[in-house]
Amino acid sequence: MPIIAGIVASSKTGHLQPLAPTIGTATAGNAQATVTFTPASTGPAATSFTATSSPGGFTSTGASSPLTVTGLSNGTAYTFTVTASNANGTSTASGASNSVTPAIPKTTSVTYLVVAGGGGGGLSGGGGGGFLSGSLGVVAGSALTVTVGGGGGSGGTTPVAGSNGSNSVFSSVTALGGGGGGGSTTATKNAGNGGSGGGAGSDGTTNGTPGTGSQGNQGGGYSSGASSTHGPGGGGAGAAGGSATSTTGGGGGNGASSSISGSAVSYAGGGSGGNGVSSIPGGSGGGGNGGYSSGAATAGTANTGGGGGGAYPSGASAASGGSGIVIISYPNTYALASSSTGSPTQTNVGGNYIYTWAGSGSITF
Repeated sequence: MPIIAGIVASSKTGHLQPLAPTIGTATAGNAQATVTFTPASTGPAATSFTATSSPGGFTSTGASSPLTVTGLSNGTAYTFTVTASNANGTSTASGASNSVTPAIPKTTSVTYLVVAGGGGGGLSGGGGGGFLSGSLGVVAGSALTVTVGGGGGSGGTTPVAGSNGSNSVFSSVTALGGGGGGGSTTATKNAGNGGSGGGAGSDGTTNGTPGTGSQGNQGGGYSSGASSTHGPGGGGAGAAGGSATSTTGGGGGNGASSSISGSAVSYAGGGSGGNGVSSIPGGSGGGGNGGYSSGAATAGTANTGGGGGGAYPSGASAASGGSGIVIISYPNTYALASSSTGSPTQTNVGGNYIYTWAGSGSITF
């Protein structure tokens, strides 16, 4: 077969094969790579081009640049060459491309739920911890801080005001601890405000303390003629606390639901106030029940941010708030985190990777 000016000629037809393309740049993806090239500017026209990997011999054929070669192994380094073809044959191969290593991409954003610790009960119920959900951009290689807030302490048997829960944090997102419930004497009447407010103290004020906007609701107050031994409920992430009346304490405000874990769960319910006769349920989402003359108040549920139940002054002690929780989620088409601390649980549910912290730590993507 004769050679004419560097172009291979067909001995049968005299027609010519195309010249080799000039290789461009290879760019790695997830188990694939995209290869650019420039067809020869002289010689016979090509009708198709083929990129071939080394190692493995994986190929992709098309009419123009770029070509995407699939079936590659993540973590393996590859180079690529390209040939040009027409009806008369195939050119020699181009030079080799730069080396690239395919990999599963890192996520650039996550969905989060950050719930703070619930407030402790006094005479009235403690408020649920702050409840924040949304999405946040993340950068690969940067460690993000996770802080899980603890529940506030109780106001005791002759109840003073309960203490506020502690804040929970994910990176730049801070949920405020729930407000502690108000106490049974004028000197200790002031409830706390936070993610949700604690129920009012025994001074007969109309309203409990407010919650922080977008994080929770106000604590309950006193209806006209209410008994000062019946405590209002603490506010919850989903509703305000119930008011005390002349015959009963107030229920805790309900929490708010999130399905970030793969199923619907309520968080940050308010604790109910103390009552003379029987227990009043705390709010959905882990709020504690109020104490009564012959029964103890119950604590806010751990890792829900529930407020603690309030005490009945001649009965059992008030209860502490529940600790908070931090959960993040993102599609499982992205890589798992490079590292994490604080021993989060990691699951793969509904097409998402989910990380859940019951204690403080960090995560790096």
